[in-house]
Amino acid sequence: MSFLVDSILKLVDYVPLFLAITSVIVLVFWRPSVHLDPAEPRLLRPKIPYIGHAIGFLRHQTKYLAILNSQVSQPAYTLPVLNKKIYVVTSPSLLQSIFRSKELSFEPFMLQFSQRLLGVSDKVMEPTRREPEDAKAPSFVQQVIKEIYTSLSGESLVDMNLSTLNGFASVLNGISDACSVDGLYRWLRSTLTLATTDSIFGSHNPMKLQPELIGLYWDFESNLTPLLLDFAPSLLAPTAHRGRQAIKATLSKYYVAQHDLEPDVARITKQRAVLLRKYGMSDHDVGEFELGLLHGALANTPPILFWLLVHIFASVSVTAAIRNELLGLTSTPADGKREVSIKITTFESQCPILVSAYRETLRLTNSHIGVRRVMTDTWISDSNSTYLLKAGADIQMPAEITHLSSNTWGPTAKEFDAGRFLKPKCRGAKENQDLKDKMKAYHPFGGGKHLCPGRNIAFAPCLGVVAVLLLGFEVKGINNELVEVPDIRSVKFGEAVVKPFGEGLEMGALITRRKGWEKVMWKFVC
Repeated sequence: MSFLVDSILKLVDYVPLFLAITSVIVLVFWRPSVHLDPAEPRLLRPKIPYIGHAIGFLRHQTKYLAILNSQVSQPAYTLPVLNKKIYVVTSPSLLQSIFRSKELSFEPFMLQFSQRLLGVSDKVMEPTRREPEDAKAPSFVQQVIKEIYTSLSGESLVDMNLSTLNGFASVLNGISDACSVDGLYRWLRSTLTLATTDSIFGSHNPMKLQPELIGLYWDFESNLTPLLLDFAPSLLAPTAHRGRQAIKATLSKYYVAQHDLEPDVARITKQRAVLLRKYGMSDHDVGEFELGLLHGALANTPPILFWLLVHIFASVSVTAAIRNELLGLTSTPADGKREVSIKITTFESQCPILVSAYRETLRLTNSHIGVRRVMTDTWISDSNSTYLLKAGADIQMPAEITHLSSNTWGPTAKEFDAGRFLKPKCRGAKENQDLKDKMKAYHPFGGGKHLCPGRNIAFAPCLGVVAVLLLGFEVKGINNELVEVPDIRSVKFGEAVVKPFGEGLEMGALITRRKGWEKVMWKFVC
């Protein structure tokens, strides 16, 4: 009996230690890593304190937010990641409130993302971070954005698109009867890459002089996520790292030789180089930095083109409808030559189904996560909710959630509808409101003052290539059956438009001349 009492007394001695350990465990598991004002979006605790959401992002990447969204029905919520707050906003109306705010900025992310994407030193980036002497003068980032807007509008944009499209047309004109491609996406990608870079860099285009750079660029682009971690890239992503280094070295030679001054070089290439040199970058450093120009021009257009093409050719009725409206764009010279011209500036006004199909393609395949930083305490609101966003926190706006929401787009939200974005000919108040609600949820290029300045770079090239393939060719599966649309996954970190994978990446196609169009030569005009 005395032995039992002694044992109990010894255990009692450990009670304070046990209570202390228990308290620490409870404190760790229940005390959030961030302090939340009652007016901020609701806190969504991770299963593993402090690091649970970080693990979720590492495991699932952008899909993690869709997973969380299926578990909570909140228009906005807060994720504690270590000691950082991330507001996730999924309400279309709240998104518009964010886009309208001047206190929520994308600029803090631009330079950090650029340096990690480009893999350049602090020395190369130093001029871009330099504060202007005049406090009212625009920052480097603001000047770059302004230059992109100016260079990708009006005649400059038309000239660039004409060059790209006529470069692609020269390849299609070389198809005499039938062309079998082992991988449709890769064929479109490499052809469009060469045509686009010709328009950007002119006759000294490095991609034309060294065709192996095309593959090296896409090796780099296809594995951005480990590069963006900025930790031992040569070990975590050796193929992507080698591709990046090779392209930067070649671009540096291009700018050291000052080929950007040649008359056949795009305005955006010229003006960006002028700005970078003005800020004190050497020609060599300009070349390293302008991997960003190359990436901005190439990363999204080939996958948009692929998804648009396969969605159209997978449907007999959609193919026929768009072919019919495209006939209004073509003209045949009076001398009877079989050269057919397509006017690239009239897609918007004369091809409503094709334009609608393009927007629908972006809705289904552009699942980027928009980001902003809260610069000062800011309130956002819609008709149902009002939230306080605290300075220093980050905002994430997952397009996959709003673009595929059945609440906005109806039961066919995850299906392709070529006419979804057609404007009704006769609209009442209800139809007008429905259209407005849907457009609030549609943000493939962001919104507000940070609306993507390069959003127009893909529009005419994608529609132009599809127009020629629809009018002059049949595009079918390798066994002469209808093209099938591959599975669409979520994007990886660093991507905007999803790329085909697995069987979709390997999907071949048979491209043949249509009857009556066998000898046609294609040309794009303004």
